Amino acid sequence: MASGQPDLAYSTVTEILAEYPTDLALLDRAFTIALQTGHTPEATLLLERIWEISGDPNRLDQLFRFRVAQGELSEASRLADKIVTRKNIQAKQRERIAQLYIWTGQRKKALTQLKAAKGQNPGYSARKK
Repeated sequence: MASGQPDLAYSTVTEILAEYPTDLALLDRAFTIALQTGHTPEATLLLERIWEISGDPNRLDQLFRFRVAQGELSEASRLADKIVTRKNIQAKQRERIAQLYIWTGQRKKALTQLKAAKGQNPGYSARKK
């Protein structure tokens, strides 16, 4: 925080959010401040709200990656199940989701995503050897 008062910034943005709970720009700012001030659980909830309000698939992807990074694998798996219903998922994203499914013991789902990634990327087999 440039102001040198990160806790004040966090409490201020939280108070303002009470007045404007659906302002995406403010939610995004609050998410960043929460991360910078070590309020990780709150940051997770803010990112969840951003995705719910915006419906932006990029925010769902961001939330998925964030949940994985936090070790929240069951929540990440729930999000992955939503992501895989979309059209036009990149092979790299499918590989990340497959890895999560492997970590959580969901063999069938992992294989489905790996096969889909392979179908999108002809060099996949050669690269994985």
